[in-house]
Amino acid sequence: MTSQVPSKSPSDSGVLNRASNYLRGLIGLFLIGTVTLVAYTLIQQHGCNSIIWWEQGDKVSCWKTAVTPQSLELKPGETANLNAQVTGTGYYSPEIHWKSQDRKIAFLDQDEGQQIVVQGKQAGQTQISVRIGVENQNLAKNSANFEIPVEVLPALSITPQELRIKEGLEKQFKVDFTGIGWLKNKSISWQVDNPELIQIDERNRVKALKTGTTTLKAIWNEDPRVNQTIRVSVIENPPQITGIQVESYSDDFYIGETGHLNAQAVCQGNCTADDTQVLWSSNYPDQAMISADGDLTALEPGDVTLTATSIIDDSQSRSINLSILAPVVTDVSIQPSSVRVAVDSQRRVQATLKGRGSFNNYVSWTSRNPKIAEVDNNGMVKGLKKGKTNLEAHSVSHPNQMASAKVVVKSRGCSPQAAVAIGAIVTVTTTTLLVPPPIAFLAGSAAATGLCWLVDKVN
Repeated sequence: MTSQVPSKSPSDSGVLNRASNYLRGLIGLFLIGTVTLVAYTLIQQHGCNSIIWWEQGDKVSCWKTAVTPQSLELKPGETANLNAQVTGTGYYSPEIHWKSQDRKIAFLDQDEGQQIVVQGKQAGQTQISVRIGVENQNLAKNSANFEIPVEVLPALSITPQELRIKEGLEKQFKVDFTGIGWLKNKSISWQVDNPELIQIDERNRVKALKTGTTTLKAIWNEDPRVNQTIRVSVIENPPQITGIQVESYSDDFYIGETGHLNAQAVCQGNCTADDTQVLWSSNYPDQAMISADGDLTALEPGDVTLTATSIIDDSQSRSINLSILAPVVTDVSIQPSSVRVAVDSQRRVQATLKGRGSFNNYVSWTSRNPKIAEVDNNGMVKGLKKGKTNLEAHSVSHPNQMASAKVVVKSRGCSPQAAVAIGAIVTVTTTTLLVPPPIAFLAGSAAATGLCWLVDKVN
């Protein structure tokens, strides 16, 4: 008896060969794609467009940074904006810190942020430094630095700023400088546009010769950039200032606060709207700086006197007294006021402070029972043991100002493992009851979620 061994047909062998080749091709493509993707990722991670977020932020060479303007020229009391632009930072936003090398020359309203305001205080030269860096990293490679030169020129003040005088009369100009010491040379030179109408001598006394209009220019002999031009009109019936009116104002300002004071001159005769304008000045500009138009900034504590003087008659003025007070915190609140947190879980709370002036925004955190819950300096609450306690936030600068919040620490409730087990049991059980698998899966998920929610609320 002869046995027969079945043999594969040529067609079957061809199919297997084609399938094997196809599979090898897929594996080859997969390997090539994997190698290409890994290489691309490595290249990107070491470039400026890294695709894994936690690798970004410390490549300063990739940033595009700019600070404008690159230099400043101010007068005492004058303000200007400084701007820092940073692009290409990736996931992290770098911190921007500002510092004035001499606050007596240039004062900054804040020390961080993309835009700040710098105010000239007294004549001199200084620099504003800017550091753009990654959070909590102070290494030079992780920061970009800029220096902005600032020059504060003295402010020349000639009163009256506009003169209308009767033919044949004389008037002496009052010359004053702001921002320089009394030992500095304060001599000026005068340029008369039409000497046929007026004359002016070395004592700054002008004499009206005949009717008409012209201009005078006062130039500081030390620096011609410091100058002032005055319009002079020789007319009949010139305006007469009889007094100064000051609108209501607050007697107290706190350091860092700003405000505006309004005043106007009472005018009789041939008057215009400009004739009622006044110039403001401060006897202690280091404590309270006020612009000529009445914009006030409180800088240091103390009592100051502010004076409003007529622009056309410096003999007419009125003074007011202000008290500059240290910043104060008046209220502290915590959000949320009631906190629920599980054992070994964390939740952040936020303290909000209210007050007057540029007060310190920092608070110190404490837990009344640190065995139940503890809190760090950033307001992060961690549950340690089931129970209840209180948190307290005290103002650092004014410890008597504080707020409290209730904390309830509950047990961990339904663990992820328990939720998976519950969902699996419900899914399998409903499937044995001939429920379609998708619906059974949804039922198991709903059961796990509902039971865990119930356990969480009970705790």
